[in-house]
Amino acid sequence: MERSKCEVCGQAMVTKKATMADPYRYEMSGLDNVFLAGIEVGRCGKCDARVPVIPKIEQLHKAIAKYLVFKKDLLSGKEIRFFLDSAPSYFSGKQPTQFTVEVSYSDSSGRKFREKINHNLEIYRDLPYLTKTGSSNE
Repeated sequence: MERSKCEVCGQAMVTKKATMADPYRYEMSGLDNVFLAGIEVGRCGKCDARVPVIPKIEQLHKAIAKYLVFKKDLLSGKEIRFFLDSAPSYFSGKQPTQFTVEVSYSDSSGRKFREKINHNLEIYRDLPYLTKTGSSNE
């Protein structure tokens, strides 16, 4: 266990590794269902402030965005906001914008199905978005 000072109240923080049994809820993503294990999380015993150390945050955000793109259900408002917050950085790089995924599954009676899903992210490129500082891309 590593100790550092809390930036909120100045008291000592204790750093522990988040586990599958006790994961860190990644609230800064803006999503309700993102939990992380295997990362270091500092916690203040006085004010309960928590500070995660996420070593590959860009890869994490790309993985979340890819999950959102391919999920079968409609996106919630929080999921749309997460994706649009990620869009400027995604499109500024040379990331692929065309994806094809083949999904195989079977129903409870054993019938097998196979579907191809084609998705073109270019439809999101020109959407207006707000940056974290509140400025718009328009």
